[in-house]
Amino acid sequence: MGCALLVPLGVSPDGERVAEIGAFCVDVVFRGTGRGDSLLDYVEQDARLKGMDRLVLLTTRTADWFNQRDFRLAGPAWCSELLPSERRQRINPARNSQLYVKELAPLDDKNRLQPGTRIGF
Repeated sequence: MGCALLVPLGVSPDGERVAEIGAFCVDVVFRGTGRGDSLLDYVEQDARLKGMDRLVLLTTRTADWFNQRDFRLAGPAWCSELLPSERRQRINPARNSQLYVKELAPLDDKNRLQPGTRIGF
């Protein structure tokens, strides 16, 4: 069906707690059924509950789907101050990975639900 990895990265130079989304994919059979949105919602809720302020993802491909879900292009990942320095040091500039960023809303009664309970199947 699909998978995603959430990796806490630590604190960025601007003081935000950052987590990276990796290996996000939905099987082609399930695309267009809302499963990707459900999976992303789960990851976002999990990140909030773990105290994260910002989600990031790196890609060398187009990220239109993530743009439609409020991720913004922040430029080349290897030099972005939005990432903790330890993560930037592990990025190969020759790959030209682009950084996409989503600032998470703080926890409140509206978004404090357990992961997977806002959208589900």
